[in-house]
Amino acid sequence: MAGKSFFFFFDRKTLMAVSKGMNKTKTLLSLFSAVSFVATSASGELLVYEGFDYGAAGEPLDAYTSVGTEPVGLAGTGTGQWTDADSATHDSYLKSGSLSFSNLATSGNHIGYENNNQSDRYNRGLETTGFSSGSIYFSFLFEKLQSNFGADREGFAVMNQVAPQARWDSGNSGAIGLEGFAVAAVDGSNLQAVGYDGTSGTRTVSGGSVPITVVNGGSNTSISNVAVNFIVGEISFNTGTGGADVFSLYNFADDGSLDTSALDSNSDATLIDTIEFDMDESTLNTLNLTRQVNVNYDEVRIGTTLGDVLVPVPEASTFTLLGLSGLFLLRRRRRS
Repeated sequence: MAGKSFFFFFDRKTLMAVSKGMNKTKTLLSLFSAVSFVATSASGELLVYEGFDYGAAGEPLDAYTSVGTEPVGLAGTGTGQWTDADSATHDSYLKSGSLSFSNLATSGNHIGYENNNQSDRYNRGLETTGFSSGSIYFSFLFEKLQSNFGADREGFAVMNQVAPQARWDSGNSGAIGLEGFAVAAVDGSNLQAVGYDGTSGTRTVSGGSVPITVVNGGSNTSISNVAVNFIVGEISFNTGTGGADVFSLYNFADDGSLDTSALDSNSDATLIDTIEFDMDESTLNTLNLTRQVNVNYDEVRIGTTLGDVLVPVPEASTFTLLGLSGLFLLRRRRRS
């Protein structure tokens, strides 16, 4: 249910009791307007949501058998849609429960890795190729686990192809034809904003980076929810110098209550850096999650507004208000 609007349904008998003998149209519109106002998120269009809400704990991401909820905006249905371009063995597994951060809405499982000696390029196609002009926002949860070497070499990327390499400190340099954007450990330590211009074959990397806290768990991949980062990005197409794309990367603080206000005035958001590069956004068709050390990923969202990717759990008062509203209308009807 995370990332989607919340809807409340009333049985037919209840609706008839509320509306009978009253101004039916006005009553029903008022009721559902109230529900919409307090229960739905102010979102534009949720393009992608992957909460890994399928499979069973311990099943491989690319070969799970237990059915569940299909992700939004990713191609295909059922098992085998996520594939690893590097390893013939199953290295990414569904882990029980979601990663957690503040009061971010979550669903399903998260993914982690069983083998810290492998390079993995897990990828899945987007349901629709490319993004239109304007802006997109994205967010994801990330946690780095200590393995047999401490460097970060992982990355989240949306590209026009499978990421060429799993490592970003010594791979995934620019190349003619390679388009896209990424949040990746190019410096081998922390996460940076990365942009690819396929026409010139250049890669642009931010000077600023998201500081990553490493969980010292050795090869114990069952560890989670110790040092989770909530990464948020905004990409404004064709608004930079000479029509370049503008990519701003943010790291969020966990104060227990997710601030959903605009990024430039958001009390939880720290602007890490902004880069400009010129990609062809109409060609982007693949979501990539790569690694060479143990990491956890979860709650991947891409949308056309900030509200699509900053999705807090509704407060208890929301549900209380809905319940009281319904009881009030029924009581009023019985007295009339």
